[in-house]
Amino acid sequence: MHPDAKSKLGPSCGKKLGREITFTASSFISLSEVWKQQSDSLRLAKCNAFAH
Repeated sequence: MHPDAKSKLGPSCGKKLGREITFTASSFISLSEVWKQQSDSLRLAKCNAFAH
């Protein structure tokens, strides 16, 4: 591999991958947050249903 070509490919490739990983992680975190809120409200609804 030509060193010049490698230096051209290297950083940008890594940067793009890092961005994608960050995006995936953040979307996964927000998804789990939403899921947590949903399950909490479901639990509340169940409690209310049993209380009445």
